[in-house]
Amino acid sequence: MTEYRIGKDQFNVTDEGIIFLREVTLVSTWTEDDKQIATRALKTLEEASVASRGAAIYYLEPVRREMGIKRPDDISERSDAWLAVCRLCEALTKPDSEEPVSKWRDAINKTQAWLDAMR
Repeated sequence: MTEYRIGKDQFNVTDEGIIFLREVTLVSTWTEDDKQIATRALKTLEEASVASRGAAIYYLEPVRREMGIKRPDDISERSDAWLAVCRLCEALTKPDSEEPVSKWRDAINKTQAWLDAMR
């Protein structure tokens, strides 16, 4: 058997004939639980954004853990949202930093994009 590749197409030539092989592409998946996590995360982000810094950290830590990547085929919007929340949490824990308005906006927007991607 001899293997050949032309572009992305791969095929093998055997004594019985030519066998064409398809390129496998991972497809992102999500579950109803993922939608619920994104919905809860978005609600918590919006509510915590008007709370005190200490309260916001308290509310966001469980959200950050829950948003973490669970499967290798999770959609990229989930990781974008999770990283934005991680950056926000990090900024909130720095006592001498100003209120990270842009980080709040980024975390909310990316979490909304994650939720929208699952519709």
